[in-house]
Amino acid sequence: MLTFEVWTPDAAGKPLKKVSIADNHWGGIVSPYVASGTTVTVDVPAGKLTLNTN
Repeated sequence: MLTFEVWTPDAAGKPLKKVSIADNHWGGIVSPYVASGTTVTVDVPAGKLTLNTN
């Protein structure tokens, strides 16, 4: 299982603010369980990320 988070950076490139990309108490996407070394695909819901931002 992996947990995915997205952060906006400050001017120095360090994490500044967490972007909520899922409607759960973590605000992140949690993948389904996969065996070690297995590929997993996780979709970010539409509208959760803004174009042309880091």
